[in-house]
Amino acid sequence: MDFNDLLMLRGSPPKIIWLRVGHCPTAAIEAIIRRNYSSMTSFAQDPDRSLLEIVRADELSL
Repeated sequence: MDFNDLLMLRGSPPKIIWLRVGHCPTAAIEAIIRRNYSSMTSFAQDPDRSLLEIVRADELSL
């Protein structure tokens, strides 16, 4: 059972930010986090949301 399964089973908290970016260098992870900072901040302040899924932009076009 992973965090997503536990979240669906037990509800929030915890809040989960799921980086679905595959294998990439640390610098790429940093760039993804910086690019999504405002979304992450809004998510953290929203009591009704428990999962934020971030997908690497180049995977959206597949």
